[in-house]
Amino acid sequence: MTSINLIETSVDQNRAREVLNAWAEKKNLAPLTFNKEGFVYYPYYCGETTTSIRRIPPLPPRKIPHRWLLDAITGRPFMLPETLEGTPQEVNESENILDPVIDSQGADENIREHLPRFIMRHYKFFFTPTIETKDFSLLYIKVWLFNFTDKNGDETYLGVNTWSGNIMELED
Repeated sequence: MTSINLIETSVDQNRAREVLNAWAEKKNLAPLTFNKEGFVYYPYYCGETTTSIRRIPPLPPRKIPHRWLLDAITGRPFMLPETLEGTPQEVNESENILDPVIDSQGADENIREHLPRFIMRHYKFFFTPTIETKDFSLLYIKVWLFNFTDKNGDETYLGVNTWSGNIMELED
C-alpha cells in the first residue's frame, strides 16, 4: 500500500460515461461503443501565488493573490476559485498511479513563467512583477479512462477528470 493525497470528487464512472456521450453527441460521433474502461490517479500540484505589481509613486505596489492547480505531467496551469485539499488515502501499489513528470521545483518555475503573461493580459501592468509562490503540494485526482469506438468506426482513448468533469486527451 502507498499513501497519496486524493481530492474528493463527485463524478462516478456512470456520470463520466454520460459526459463522454454528451461530448460525442456534440461532435456528431454518437453512438459510442465502449471497449475498455478503468481509472488512473493523475498528479497535480496545488498552491498559491502573490504577484506584486509596482505602480507609479506615490501608489503602493498592488498585490494580487491567486490559487493554481498545475498539471504535473503537461505543466498546464488552471486558476482555482478556492484552495483544494487532498485527503491522505492508502491505495494499492498495483493501481494506476501516474508519476509526475514535473517535480515541485519545476512546478514553481512553470508558474513563475506563466504568471507574467497572465498578469499582463488581465491587469495591464507596465513594470516587471514580483512573484512569490507558496506551498505547491502534490495532489492526485481520479480520472476515468475510456477506450471506445465511435459511429465512424474510429477508436479513441479519452479520460474524464472526476474533479472538474472535463474531458482529457491521454496517450494509451
